[in-house]
Amino acid sequence: MPWKLPNYWSAKVCEWGCLTCVGSRHSNEEAIRSAATRASGKVVVAHEANVTRGFGAEIVARFLELSENGAPLKIKRVGTPNVRIPATFGLSQELPPNAKRIAHAVPAVVK
Repeated sequence: MPWKLPNYWSAKVCEWGCLTCVGSRHSNEEAIRSAATRASGKVVVAHEANVTRGFGAEIVARFLELSENGAPLKIKRVGTPNVRIPATFGLSQELPPNAKRIAHAVPAVVK
């Protein structure tokens, strides 16, 4: 059974294939600023790259740079752990973020 948000939570999924490649830089900044504003500064960034030096770090940096008037942000990143990727397909599929790992990150920013 898929994981569901409790009724008192709401979530918005912003799926940006590649922010720096899609549209103009201005539209990317507006999309990030809008997402942070709608989320009341509570953001979970999930991405398939490694957590260290991964794409999510760039997204988080942009959230921080674009936050309105230094508004407080609570951000949690969920990515592939900093380990070697296993050679077997089955094991390698366990590393990228999944619904369960993302769901476990949500309470850290909601509290």
